[in-house]
Amino acid sequence: MISITIATQWHIRTPGIYRFMPKKYVNEFFENGRIRLSCFAEFAKHGDEEKGDCLEGKHILVGNGSKQTVFAVTGHGNNAYILCGTAILSQDLMTSFGCDSGIHIKETTAFGVAIGRKLSGLTQGLEGPCYYKSGSIECGIGDFELEQLKASSDGKTLDLNKLGGFVLNMAGAAVFFKKLPSYQHQSEYRFVWVVDHEVSAPLAIECPEARQFCEKIDFAA
Repeated sequence: MISITIATQWHIRTPGIYRFMPKKYVNEFFENGRIRLSCFAEFAKHGDEEKGDCLEGKHILVGNGSKQTVFAVTGHGNNAYILCGTAILSQDLMTSFGCDSGIHIKETTAFGVAIGRKLSGLTQGLEGPCYYKSGSIECGIGDFELEQLKASSDGKTLDLNKLGGFVLNMAGAAVFFKKLPSYQHQSEYRFVWVVDHEVSAPLAIECPEARQFCEKIDFAA
């Protein structure tokens, strides 16, 4: 549970999430906290339809504003580690991923924070359910005008750093959680750890502190 003080307390019940893995990796996690974080570049390599997605992190953004409409083709997540789970405890889904075991993450935020503390250069952490939609990501950009990105008062050139920053932040966190409708049956819940350097390969870490927020999945019980 997460508690936020407003005028009174507002309690948020976070979901229990299931991460399917081969049994030997589940045992490793509970023995020494070893867990493998992936990345969008790795997702693109998978030939398996359940595990692979070559479009992860690639989006068409449409920014709708009161004065301007902005279209952009972007790539996101090349500086992020990803861990995927599901909100569905399903033996059939586990089998479709080629796994025979898994972990139940009972406290998602505490789990994500514990892992984040083991990552160098961490700038922010995100978690939440994926959403499933074809086409572009639409977002509001308020009263934005292109003039705000001009490099000089003569109005002839754009500041590429300002432009890049604006486009990368235009859609916010949505760029990390959008997937095609064909993946909707997975009911994916995702952890994202953004770092200050490029991420092009998975990373195995040891985080014994994360084990206290998890338990083994046992379908035979």
